[in-house]
Order: sequence, then C-alpha cells, then structure tokens
Amino acid sequence: MERRNFLLHLLLLILAFFFGFSLRKEGGNFYLDWFNGNQTKNNKYDSQTIGDISKLGDKPLSLTQTIIDRAVNVKDFGASGDGNTNDTLPIQAALNALEPGQKLFFPSGIYMVSNLVLPNTKNIKLEGNVDSVIKKNIKGNREYLMASFNYVKNIPYASEPFQLIDVKLDGGYICDNVLIIQSWNTLLEKCEIRNGLKNGIIITANTKTGKPIKTTLVNNRIRGCSIHDNKENNINIMDTSKGKVTDLFITENLVYRAKVGVKLDTSAGTIFAMNHLYGHNDYDLKILFSSFGSQVVNNYFEGSIISPKKSVYIKNFAQNSSCIFSTNNVTGDVRVFSKNSNCFLLSTANHFRTENGVIKNNWNDNVIVKSTGDSFESRQPFLAVDKKWNYNSASISKFIVTGSTTSYYKDIRNITGVVSAQNPILSTVYANSQPTTGSYSKGSICYNTIPVAGGTIGWICVKEGSPGEWKSFGSISS
Repeated sequence: MERRNFLLHLLLLILAFFFGFSLRKEGGNFYLDWFNGNQTKNNKYDSQTIGDISKLGDKPLSLTQTIIDRAVNVKDFGASGDGNTNDTLPIQAALNALEPGQKLFFPSGIYMVSNLVLPNTKNIKLEGNVDSVIKKNIKGNREYLMASFNYVKNIPYASEPFQLIDVKLDGGYICDNVLIIQSWNTLLEKCEIRNGLKNGIIITANTKTGKPIKTTLVNNRIRGCSIHDNKENNINIMDTSKGKVTDLFITENLVYRAKVGVKLDTSAGTIFAMNHLYGHNDYDLKILFSSFGSQVVNNYFEGSIISPKKSVYIKNFAQNSSCIFSTNNVTGDVRVFSKNSNCFLLSTANHFRTENGVIKNNWNDNVIVKSTGDSFESRQPFLAVDKKWNYNSASISKFIVTGSTTSYYKDIRNITGVVSAQNPILSTVYANSQPTTGSYSKGSICYNTIPVAGGTIGWICVKEGSPGEWKSFGSISS
C-alpha cells in the first residue's frame, strides 16, 4: 500500500510539473488544482480525474512541445540574483542553451554580471518581473553590459531577432553602453535602461570596428520603456551609411536625463511617437539626417535644462524629402537646417509652449517650413536665423504659414502667408515701460499698461535688435 501511494504521489508531481497544475495536501489527501478560463477548480485525486484528456483542451500539445514551450529559468542554471554573486557564467550558459523561439525567464532579483552576449538564435525572448535587474559589475569589458553576438564578434551582418520584456538593465556607471543591438525585427518592451557612462541603448549598423554592415536593420521597436540617466545619449541610433537602419519605431517611452535624449544618425521610415522627453542638457531629439518617411508625432518635448531651451534639431535632410512634425507639445526651439535642397518640415497642429517655443530656420532656403494650424505662445514664433541661431535680417530662410496663431500676454494673432527675415511677424506686447530684454523686429509695439493723463499710449520699435530701439507714440490728453 505504501509503495502504491508513493508511486501515485510521484505521478502527481510529474503531472503538476509538465502540465502547469499545482499540488496541495489537505489532511491525508492530495489535490490537483488547474485553471479553467478565469475560474480555478480544485479536484480531489481519484481515478476519474487523473489523466482526463478533456482537462487539456481540444488540441493538447505533445509532451515534447509542452517542455519546449516552458520558459528556461536562469536559476535552473545556477544564477542567484542576490545582488552580490557574479552570475555571468550561469546566465550566459542559459542564453547559449536556448532553442529558436524559446524564452529565458529572470525571477525577481539583482543579477550581477560582467558582460552578456545575446546568442545568434532566432526569436529568443528574455523576460523578467517588474523588479528583475541585470546589473554591471566591475569585471569584464567596460564597453557594454549586454550586446548582440554579431557586434561582439565583429561580423558585418544583422544578428537574429530577439525580444527583451520587462527587464531592467543597469550599467551602474561602470560600462560605456548598457545595451548594444545589431539585429533586425527586435522588440524592447516595458524595460528600464539606465546608468551608462555614454549610451543607454545603441542600435548600430556599424561593426565593432566601425565599418558599415552589409544588411539592413529593419523593424526594430522600442516601446513602453524608461530610458534614463545615461551620460551622453539615452538612445543612440548609429548608421554612418545613412541607409541601413530603416522602419524604426520608438513609441510610448519615458526618456530623461542625459546630454541628448534621442540621437538618430538617420530616420528612414522612422516613427517617433507618444514619447515624453525631459531633463536633457542639450536636445530632447537630435536627427542628423532626416530621410524619407520620417514622422515625429504626438510627443511631449520639455526642452533642455540649459538656456536657451532647445527641444528638436534636424541637422540635415535627404534631397527632396520631408519630415512630418505633428501634434507635439513643445517647450523650446525646433531648429532645422539642410545642405540639400527642396526639403520640407511639415509642422501641423503642434502647440509650442512658452516664449521658448520657436521654429528656427537656419540661413539658407534649402528647408521650407510649412506651418499649418500650429499654436505658439511666443513673441516671434518663426525666426530666420544665422549660423549661430540668432535672428539675422540677411537670412533668406522662409516659412509658409497657414492658419497658425501666436499669443503673448493674451494678444492673439492669426498668421497666414510667407514669413521671412524681410517679412517678419511683428510682436505686440504689454508692459509699463518699453522692453529692455528680448529680440524685436522693426514695427513691433508695446502698449502701456499704466497709462496716465499727459502720458503715452505705448512704444514702437524703430530699429530691430535685442531689445532694439524704441520710441514713444500716441499722446494722452492732460
């Protein structure tokens, strides 16, 4: 009898392990628990319930497939996650053991590692809990915490796709780059990437020695992540050839505290949407080469913490290309320039907050800014500027404006037409004395907010400058 009970109990344990049941003991009896939809059903062990195939659904998997579908656990390979032990070897062994499509699970804990290399195995998934942290220790190479196999081995081709879900990667200000990706169709979701000496996330189309790879890195996605406190760039897309990283999706992320929030060497087919960026020393978003099909939509740019406030900089455009810039909330300059001609910034329905919300077009007429339905809270929403980004009456930069508005001290002006250095938007401001700070065009007006008998209605700018030359106008009867 005891032998039979032992065998039955052993069978129950095997079933529980392979098929996801839980085993519990009440009194002298054992029970199997399983999930049926959203309801948990408890069944006492008897000959009618054990092995009942109906409990597995109408398409039960084979035992082999069931085992494959189970996640590999890093602790099965000896990782401790205690925040002290060097877990590099067991985690790397677990990574190397993954089959295509298999998942590696990181239970809650802090896993201290030197360097981890993502194997060139297709569609593997690394997944953790909300408090699963992989952190750099002082050992190993300081170049990275985690990196793609082909990058580490200097192979000029894209690595296989992978997914990183709900994992925190912490460079500990020990490594230069927290995560280096040289792969395609890769997904980062609900991750936190932090504390790199240089970059948080790098997606690179260059080999370890800096040569362009021979394949494209298409359809990479960074979604719903928190990327912060990396010294130089929170996200850095590196593509010296300007055509290898394409169809990139950076969406719904919180990006904060670095020199630059997101730096893109190129932006062909890039969707940059629904992100919140703040606390950067320089730009929230810096695009070195705006290519075809790039869209920057529905983001919140808080602007640099260093004056003058800067939000977005597009340094160059592809010939005959446009960048869609729409429905963003912007605090700070948006600056554009191009060496190539016939380029467009299509600015639509954005809200430029505070006086710092300004579009600046640099010096030449290669980029035409088309502003449609934008709203500004600035004296001078459109500025034709010189190479130092200061207003310059000799600049030939221009803006084509349709139905945009600007307001300052509750003065609302509707703007439609061509705006240039020779045809500026005139400011109308309100104060108790003529302006002593700020930049003004000739013809701008300041109305006196404390008029008195025998005084003047206000002041008019007769010579542009900062603040320019002002003269009183409109005598008030005594």
